[in-house]
Amino acid sequence: MNLKIISFSFAPGFLKLVLNIAMLAGFTIFSPVNAYCQLMLTEGFEVHDSLTHLNWWKISGNTKGYINSLYSREGKKSARFEVQMSDRGDFRSEITTGDNNPAPKNYTIGQEYWYGVSIMPDKNLRISPFPEVVFQFHSTPDMVPGETWDSGLNPPVALYCDGNSWSIQVKGDDREVTDKKNYRFSTEENLGNVGLGEWTDWVFHIKWNYNGDGFVRIWKNGKMVYNLTGPNTYNDKTGPYLKMGVYAWYLKKPGSDPWQKANEAGVGNRIYYHDSIRIAGENAGTNTVSPKDRTCEPVKKEMEINWKNIRQK
Repeated sequence: MNLKIISFSFAPGFLKLVLNIAMLAGFTIFSPVNAYCQLMLTEGFEVHDSLTHLNWWKISGNTKGYINSLYSREGKKSARFEVQMSDRGDFRSEITTGDNNPAPKNYTIGQEYWYGVSIMPDKNLRISPFPEVVFQFHSTPDMVPGETWDSGLNPPVALYCDGNSWSIQVKGDDREVTDKKNYRFSTEENLGNVGLGEWTDWVFHIKWNYNGDGFVRIWKNGKMVYNLTGPNTYNDKTGPYLKMGVYAWYLKKPGSDPWQKANEAGVGNRIYYHDSIRIAGENAGTNTVSPKDRTCEPVKKEMEINWKNIRQK
């Protein structure tokens, strides 16, 4: 069910109150008034019982993802995703933006966006020898010789978890054809310890670009933990798109070396919960996309890292 506001004669304070109540109730506002609140999407999985209801989200991978009422960051529900080690190659349980989702399917290169998400690893999650992707922005290949879906390019921005620590990977390439074996820029940073069975609130402020004009800024539970200036996507005609859930790449090929090591470590199933998803335009801020009880500190300029100062392998 969608709520559309067609009158703009309300006082600003009253209008903002109406919008906040509507969004907390699980409605999405489809109108130019979004320029006021800057929110493109707020998703708490409260209104519907299916992830694919109204084609807001599309399933990517297995069909084990569902809306659960056992755990939530806000409200009463969240999305639950699971993959399980098996000889069938169960490795992906994700959702991506559907045709009717009010958020962009692809994010425009050269523009800024704000993203908020709360993620909770299952309390019984075992530590894995390899991290899995739990929140990512995937590239869209240009479908030219040397760059197709079969090229297997890594997501240019991805949040990882191994049950012990969080990490971020950022990649960028300004060449017309991106080679997985030789990215122009690639970096990885540890973002601190994981609290199993605990919600972690994430805020991403990203200006998408494949040259030095882009940036990725990240807040974890209100504290700034990452501030990178540099390329963060590939030179594609279409910008990156959002995926979330769990992608345990090391379980893709049963019997492979990563699969065997994970099996020996007894990783079992990988379960994550996602909630409080908010996406906003460039004029928003940390509080726009954070849970209502979370306040983020200002940008720490002293944390800024320029990509040119990061040595490449």
